[in-house]
Amino acid sequence: MIYDYEPMALTTDWPRRDLFLFSPQIKLTPGSYDVSFGFWTPGDRRRLTADGSDAYWINLGTFEVPEPEQIP
Repeated sequence: MIYDYEPMALTTDWPRRDLFLFSPQIKLTPGSYDVSFGFWTPGDRRRLTADGSDAYWINLGTFEVPEPEQIP
C-alpha cells in the first residue's frame, strides 16, 4: 500500500528546523507492515533522493498491527 498526500504548504515554504506533524488514521488489517518515508516533486511527481544516497525513501522499520481485542 502506498499512502501519498499533498502537504498543506509547499515544503520549500517550511521554516528550517520546524517540526511538522502529520497523523493520518489508516485502517489496516492485522499483520506486519514495512513503513518508509519519502518526498516527491508536486509538478511531475518525481521522487526525490535522500542526501548522499540513490534511495528514494528512508526505511522507518517494520511494524506489527495486532489482532483487535475481543470484548466479552
